[in-house]
Amino acid sequence: MFTLVRSSPFDEWLSGLADRKGKARILARLTSAAHGNFGDCGATVLCGGDKGSQRRDIERAKELARELKE
Repeated sequence: MFTLVRSSPFDEWLSGLADRKGKARILARLTSAAHGNFGDCGATVLCGGDKGSQRRDIERAKELARELKE
């Protein structure tokens, strides 16, 4: 079993999603990951988004990772 750490920004983002089906898929995927099933980690099918927001999303992910290490 793995421990997934959820941050306040993630919870705020998740609660702000209007797409209930998408939100349910994300939560199901997190539950699977917590049980060791990471699925196809090489694919970019986890959740939506586009190339226009990719750079911003990656920078935000790096920032959150740095905060968790501190």
